Parts: sequence; C-alpha cells; structure tokens
Amino acid sequence: MNFILFLISPFLGVIQAFKHYREDWAKNSVWLFVIFYGFTMYRPEIMDSSRYVMKLQELHGMPVNWDIFLANFYSGESGTIDIYEPLITYILSLFTDSGNILFAVYGIVFGYFYSRNIWLLIDLTKGLKVTKTFWMLMVVFACVIGFWNLNGVRMWTAAHIFFYGAYILLANGRKKGMLIAALSVLVHFSFVLPLGALLLFYSVRIPWRILYFFFIASFSISALNIDAFRSRLESVAPEFLLPKVGQYTSDEYVEVVSEMNDVYNWYVQYYTKALTWVLVVL
Repeated sequence: MNFILFLISPFLGVIQAFKHYREDWAKNSVWLFVIFYGFTMYRPEIMDSSRYVMKLQELHGMPVNWDIFLANFYSGESGTIDIYEPLITYILSLFTDSGNILFAVYGIVFGYFYSRNIWLLIDLTKGLKVTKTFWMLMVVFACVIGFWNLNGVRMWTAAHIFFYGAYILLANGRKKGMLIAALSVLVHFSFVLPLGALLLFYSVRIPWRILYFFFIASFSISALNIDAFRSRLESVAPEFLLPKVGQYTSDEYVEVVSEMNDVYNWYVQYYTKALTWVLVVL
C-alpha cells in the first residue's frame, strides 16, 4: 500500500514515511524518493552533474576499451583518482546515454546512506518520548547534506558514506564501520583526511570534551591561508594526487567558487549560515 502511494505521489510517500517513522518501510520510502529525484532532477550547465552526463554520452558514442579505461586511474595525465563516479559512468555507457538513468543510479547509493543516516538518529528515540527539539535537530541534520546535493555526487555521497561508517564504529562499536568509512575515499579522494582523523581518534581516544572545544573553536575560523595549506598538502601528498591538490587550492578555483557564491539567490547564501547557528545552539 505504501509503495503504491509512492508511485502515485513520491512526495506524499516521504510525508507518510516520517508520519510512520517506526515502521520498517519508512526509511525505504525516503530512499525511493531520492532515486526518483535523481531520475528527474534539473542539471544546470554550470554544475558538475551536467559534466558527468556529457562524459556518459561521450563514452556511449565512442566506447573505450576496458584496459584503456583502467589505465586512466591514478595517471598524472588524466587526473582520475576517484573510482566510484568514473566506474558507474563507464558501466552505464555500455547500455545508455541517458543522464536520467545515470543520476537515478547515483541516487540509489546516495539515497541508501542518506535515509540510513537519518534513521540512525531516529532509532535513538526507541522507548523514549520524542520532543520538538529532537525533530528540529532531525530537520537540520537532513538539510546539512540534503538529497538536492546529488548534483555534486562525489563529495556528498562520500560524506554520507563516511558519516554512516564513523557512526556505527563510534556509537555502536561495530568495527566494520571503519571499512565503510574507508570506502568514502573511493568516492572522493579528499576523504583520506577525515579518515585519518577517524583513525587517530579511534586509536588515541581523544576525550569528547576536547573535541567539542575544537568544534566550537572552528566557527571562529573565517578563512584559510590557501597558500600555506597548498604547500603543506603538496609536501605530504603522493605524486598522483598533486594535480588535484593544485586544482582545488589554486587561486583561480577559489575565485570561481567565490563568484558563484555571490550570484546565488539569497536563500542559498543564508541557509548554510542558518543551519550552522542552529547546530551550535542545539
């Protein structure tokens, strides 16, 4: 019955999921909605999603040999160091050039971890009275990396995978969480840094109060010294990562991101700040 409701109206299916959040099917309704969103989402030309679709269409029109495809990974010339997005794109290009199908498949992985992360927190309330403050926290949590961030599929899919793995490791004591968190590096190379932090915390067991102090202190940092940050990364990163490090820390990249932020609508510019302050208060 609930699946039929989803087919009639995916949005109503999500509403019913949160209305009946104790039911086993609820999280899957949210999962299905994210897949549906991926299939129908708008992909502007300036966003990464448009570039991924163009790559799919190129590979479908001019198929690449598997050996040549594999040779592109960790190559200084191609700059391909993430596994997830190129592999999914390549496999689907053997059958289709549809961007809708591509992002529906991305939605399968993103939606799975997005819905599971939300229900990790909901499951904390079993046997307890659910307060308005808790639901406020849930809304904020669901919006920090919302399903609409599927446009930037690599970074934000990796973030949800990392959170899921880190949570079940630290909160539930399940060691497989470390392996799941490590999978985020295959989705976006930059997650080698938070993975290193997770390994350090799990090994050394830094007190939560000290970590909380660093969390609060981080809000006083308004900008990074990009030159110093780039120099430090270049001194420790392996050679195949150097092109990416240079790309993401270049003055040109910082300027482009700054210009994009300036032209966003007011609600795009301020919703992140609003989420930040609500999180601090909570």
